[in-house]
Amino acid sequence: MSLASMVKTISIANPLLITRPAQTYLSATGAYNIFTIANGAIEILNLTWRSTGAPVGAATVRVTVCGINVDAGAVDIGTAGVVGGIWWSALNVGGTGTSALAAPRTVATATTFLAGTGTIICTFAAGTSLTGEFAMIYRILSPNAKVLVA
Repeated sequence: MSLASMVKTISIANPLLITRPAQTYLSATGAYNIFTIANGAIEILNLTWRSTGAPVGAATVRVTVCGINVDAGAVDIGTAGVVGGIWWSALNVGGTGTSALAAPRTVATATTFLAGTGTIICTFAAGTSLTGEFAMIYRILSPNAKVLVA
């Protein structure tokens, strides 16, 4: 096996982490392009948000991957008003994301999401503004697939 083949095999097998630096998101703006998937398919293992500033109002978030909802409905991530609070996607259109200071990962919640070339879009509603960062753990399924911060 050549070195190039070995590197591709290793990179496909190991999960990768991408983060979007903290920024302020305004509910009035609505949709934000968070990540872009290019050149192939990926498997999303975990998609999270962490508040880095106190939210203004009871804001909700709804995320789509390539146009498909990753939760059954918008999740309230602003009511608690806690810096350091997280939102964790169910990665299942029938599931409900979790918003808390901590969230257990169990066999029942260990859902993944397959995605091809496209975008991951976050839509904030209600409230006024939130400041935070997104993180995603994923595995590439195509040798040339990559995820970019939008």
